[in-house]
Amino acid sequence: MVEIVEDIKIVEPTEEHYEAYIKACEQMRAYLTDDTINDTVGKRETAGFIFAQDKYQVNSQKEFKDKIVDFYKDKRELDVSANNQELKRENSPELFYFITKGNEIIGSVNARPMKMDKFDRENGVKSCEKWHKLSPETGVRVTTSTVILHQYKGHGYAGEAKKQLFDNLNKNGINEVVANAMSDNERSNKAQKKLVNNYGGFSYTCSGINNETGETIYANRYVVSTDTSGNSKKLYKDKNTEYEGTQVEKAKLTDKTNADRISELRGLSTSTKAPYKAPAISKENLQGLHYVYSSKLGR
Repeated sequence: MVEIVEDIKIVEPTEEHYEAYIKACEQMRAYLTDDTINDTVGKRETAGFIFAQDKYQVNSQKEFKDKIVDFYKDKRELDVSANNQELKRENSPELFYFITKGNEIIGSVNARPMKMDKFDRENGVKSCEKWHKLSPETGVRVTTSTVILHQYKGHGYAGEAKKQLFDNLNKNGINEVVANAMSDNERSNKAQKKLVNNYGGFSYTCSGINNETGETIYANRYVVSTDTSGNSKKLYKDKNTEYEGTQVEKAKLTDKTNADRISELRGLSTSTKAPYKAPAISKENLQGLHYVYSSKLGR
């Protein structure tokens, strides 16, 4: 049976979304706190996002306007040429949208700039010209994140939301985006591979340190064209973009591993076409990998 996704839309937050937002937050918190739901990966991937974070919880329509509507409006309209601060989540542009199904808010999707690391450059990620002034020394990649309320997962809604986001970004001069999926998150890896195959792109493996356990964790970083016509697939013909039969090795992650506490994972130039073999761990190659993670490597 083919799911109908025509009524899925991405919309900028307005004051009229207040009640739907409160309902969505209640549903998200109920899911995250329900011990009878055995979905460690699903709970981890959503725990750090807007519906669950204390800083975004509101008790009135005025608070909703101040903390959500006006906050994201200011970030959308931020003049990057006047931004002389170090690039951080709090002071950077962000294109944030609610995902709606009819009158319900069922999730959110966003795009924001992040400094590129040396592995982005080694793997040919394009610096975003639109936001390049935010980090001219390292370049800027555009990172996207999507969260869907658990009861709406598995119906293709996230893919439709991403398509609409890509169309908006492409019209505004953003031609390539990056999303990350933890290696044990089969659902997210499958979704990201589908986007690569549909629109063009590639991926590489990333690693970082779990600050709670000291263990090395792994994820896949996906680079995807925002040209949803598929015409850009030929631009990636020299990359491994076909993922049929790919086996993703599952990292050993504990229940305590939270996406908003793990590092921005640094890339290793390793194709995901074949099973990933972890490198030998030593004190030397772990130096400098202790970061605080924020964003879609939580996927």
